[in-house]
This record gives sequence, C-alpha cells and structure tokens, in this order.
Amino acid sequence: MNASLKVHHVIQGEYHVSDDPGIVLTTILGSCVATCLCDPVARVGGINHFLLPSGEGKNGMEFRYGLLAMELLVNGLLKMGANRTRLEAKLFGGAMMNDNLAKIGDSNAHFAINFLKDENIKCLSLF
Repeated sequence: MNASLKVHHVIQGEYHVSDDPGIVLTTILGSCVATCLCDPVARVGGINHFLLPSGEGKNGMEFRYGLLAMELLVNGLLKMGANRTRLEAKLFGGAMMNDNLAKIGDSNAHFAINFLKDENIKCLSLF
C-alpha cells in the first residue's frame, strides 16, 4: 500500500464518509454487511458496517441496525455534495457464520439489496 495513504477502519455499528482521495476505508465482516457508496462525479464516498437488519436500538445501540446505518451513510454523502441520482453501491459480507444460528447474514444481505432497490441506488456488485 502507498505510504501516503491514510487508513480508516470502520468497526461494527459505524460509518464514515470522505472526499479525501488519499484515504482507504476498511472493515472486517462475517454475517455483518458493509455498504460502500460513492458519487463518482462529486468524488465522495463512504462505508457503513451494520450487524442486524432491524431492531429497536435501545441504550445507544441503534447504530448497529441497517436502516439507520444506510440513512446515515446516504445523508453523510449528500451533505458532502453527492447527488442521490449518481450514487453507486457495492455490498460486502452477509456470511453464514454458524449452521446453528439464525440466518443473520442472509437477512442483512436481503435488507441491503432491498434498501438500494427502494432508493433507486445502482448496485455495481454484491458480496
């Protein structure tokens, strides 16, 4: 990696937006999903990392849910000059981590795909 690049690691329940071409946004996923969005004309982009598709989000835990994570990411990019009609997405994650657990990864993936579809955001790649 280029020594002049800055790395920003996004953990569970976080999101980050930037217009800095010298920043690399990273995360580590399992059943969680990360959505990468960018406006190639405005040259702004970002990533979120959510744990579950939906929930009540009590005690400051609302950031772990898909709907808020997606809204924060989109709105953060719009505040930086992105145009909603130019947004492009790539989705990552949604793995089946354990056969004995609920299909959390599947639920996260379906939520993210449906969110992008409902918001008319073009998805360039899936998982």
